[in-house]
Amino acid sequence: MKISFIMQSYLGEYPGSRANADIKFIRAVNSFLDQTHKDSELIIVSDGCERTHQIYYDLFKSEDRVKYVYVDKDTPNMYEGETKYYRGFPRQIARSLVTGEVTTYMDSDDFLLPSAAKILSNVWEQSSDKTWALIDRWYDNIAMKEAITTASVIVENETRTVKGLESEWNICRMSHPTLVMQATWAISHRSDASPKWKDVVGESYSEDTLFSRTLIADYGLGAGFLIPFAYYVRCHYSKLWDY
Repeated sequence: MKISFIMQSYLGEYPGSRANADIKFIRAVNSFLDQTHKDSELIIVSDGCERTHQIYYDLFKSEDRVKYVYVDKDTPNMYEGETKYYRGFPRQIARSLVTGEVTTYMDSDDFLLPSAAKILSNVWEQSSDKTWALIDRWYDNIAMKEAITTASVIVENETRTVKGLESEWNICRMSHPTLVMQATWAISHRSDASPKWKDVVGESYSEDTLFSRTLIADYGLGAGFLIPFAYYVRCHYSKLWDY
């Protein structure tokens, strides 16, 4: 089964942003290229980011499994100003380039384990009657163990290193099946699913929460499932860690 990853990229600075965005973007793309399951593709969508544009043409244009689209930006940057502007529309543009049966997402400063596409292919082949899925387990830095303040997330005790990353990492999971992670990178769905990514302005929820809620509302709880295998590493959490 072909898996399509979409990565929206803006490498500029904003409140709470990651350091060394260029280096982390290159690392994220390379973690995709290192996938053991080669029946996969990455669509990079530049959110008006000239630096993303330059790096793609300098380093990745010749990669057959990497596609690229530039979306002109005439909106505020995310997380800047008193009115929150959550940017989602570029991902919808990127969906027009998808050729895989299943679409998922990654952030430009995060990291995929080499088994990510294979895990997604396997679980979706076994779920032919489903339309959407959410990650139930992922990797966070060991700093999460000390920082966690909510009973909704459990940090497992066993730590591991990840080749290509510094520090140590723990698997995190939601504490109950009724609780779900709705971050962009936690979402996968049939590529022909009808909900659309949209910008969200001045709301208490973000663009990824809107998209995942719409998926669930349009198709119902019975059309979804949780993925119990950890393959995604969250490398940046504002004010807690940045690797």
